[in-house]
Amino acid sequence: MQKFIFATLLALSSIASAQSSQSCLQQASNKELINELSTRLGAGGGPTGNAILTTTCSNSYLYLRTFNSATGAKSEKASYVGSACFNLEASLKNVTNVGISRTLIVSVCENDYLSKIAVSTSGTMTQISNDYLGAVCNQTAIDANNNLRP
Repeated sequence: MQKFIFATLLALSSIASAQSSQSCLQQASNKELINELSTRLGAGGGPTGNAILTTTCSNSYLYLRTFNSATGAKSEKASYVGSACFNLEASLKNVTNVGISRTLIVSVCENDYLSKIAVSTSGTMTQISNDYLGAVCNQTAIDANNNLRP
């Protein structure tokens, strides 16, 4: 009899816990759900937080540099961005000089083409797209970067 009561209480506890989780999920915003999914899946694979991203503007070029503290590996990508350099660099302030905990998609506008660069947790950088946007390119890149979080 005691086993039956214990099993019943355990089942009721599991049901209440599942309903509580479902309620939390229904109240979460899409952004919160995507961030949680990304964290749970370890978007980018491999160890997290070993790489940091730094940026520098020089002669109208935006330099993206990564350093992996676990392996010592370094990576660099230079993009000619013209007069938008300092604005693009400022738009990346939320994700520079901190450990990269998930793959970041950094946006850079070069000659009216929006380049999206994946920066992984290990510090590798891979261009994943290059789309012509014309006059709205710089602002589109800045807006996308302003929404990045480490």
